[in-house]
Amino acid sequence: MSDPGTEEQASRRAAFSLQWQMLAGFLIGLTAGLVAYAVTPGAPWIDAVTRYLTGPIGQVFLRLLFMLVIPLLVSALIVGIAEMGEMRSLRRVGLRTLLYTLIVSGIAVVISLALVNLLQPGSGVDPAQARALLADAGQGAKAILDRGADTPTGMQALIAIIPDNVIAAMADNDILAVMVFALFFGIGLVLVQTKETKLLLDAMEGLFAVTMRLISIVIRLAPIAIACFMFNLAAQFGWDLLLRLSAYVGVVLLALAIQMFGIYSLLIGLLARDRRCASSPPCRKQASWPLPPPPPTPPCRPPSALRRRICTCRAASPASSSPSAPPPTRMARRCSRGSRSCSSPNSSMSTSALASS
Repeated sequence: MSDPGTEEQASRRAAFSLQWQMLAGFLIGLTAGLVAYAVTPGAPWIDAVTRYLTGPIGQVFLRLLFMLVIPLLVSALIVGIAEMGEMRSLRRVGLRTLLYTLIVSGIAVVISLALVNLLQPGSGVDPAQARALLADAGQGAKAILDRGADTPTGMQALIAIIPDNVIAAMADNDILAVMVFALFFGIGLVLVQTKETKLLLDAMEGLFAVTMRLISIVIRLAPIAIACFMFNLAAQFGWDLLLRLSAYVGVVLLALAIQMFGIYSLLIGLLARDRRCASSPPCRKQASWPLPPPPPTPPCRPPSALRRRICTCRAASPASSSPSAPPPTRMARRCSRGSRSCSSPNSSMSTSALASS
């Protein structure tokens, strides 16, 4: 039987090595493409390599990922919703998650539009190169442009997220419609608790596990696919377009950094403060934070006049006046009196009796 800690360490090392392999593939493809563009720009062999070798490899990698996206999304949503167990938990968590997603997504859209309009990363791109890039992308770019032109707006966009045919929505890669179907399917599994639905939930969990395993296998081809993508881009368009694309990548990374380290940190701080206030009763009664310190505890010491009387009584007791023991000093009597008066359970009673005598 294998150790779970050892397996986790092995998976972390594999993921770390895959990142370095992706970086190596990026550099190798970029270097080879730039060398080919500098030595023989526009040569027929470059077109043949990109059309029959590097281009198909990259397309196969993307198609394998897109093939597994829908099964992964459907199984993950159905299993996650069905494991809530009851509608009360689903209602509470679902509403909070929906509200949080809408707020965070709206902030991300505002940040992205502001940065794009402010920095304008694509302003210096040559229109001829842009047309050549779209022509090289082929059917994929054409489908994206046609879909953007046919995107519904307003009330039609709200109605369109509810699929009339879930198979057609999966075929058209309509992610929002597929997510709505998975949401309703998961709610149905929560409402119907039978032996058959338990088997169906187990099947969805198995589909999720199989899809994750297949994605982990496909992702191992990412270094080769990245090298092919970078070779195609660098060998056909050279440095100029790469610099413009790097400006676009820089804007994307800047927006992600603002969202991650700015917006998310602020939201986590606000939510953590609200949770801390909700769990502390004094915080609900006062508006200031942090809470005021508690009042100091009075010391366990008798008054000065009473201390002298206690020391005098103990000094005159038979135990302290025995001939075998030396007479205690004043400091010793005070230390003995202080420790006994604070530690003895009857110290308060004896102190009151001495004070009244």
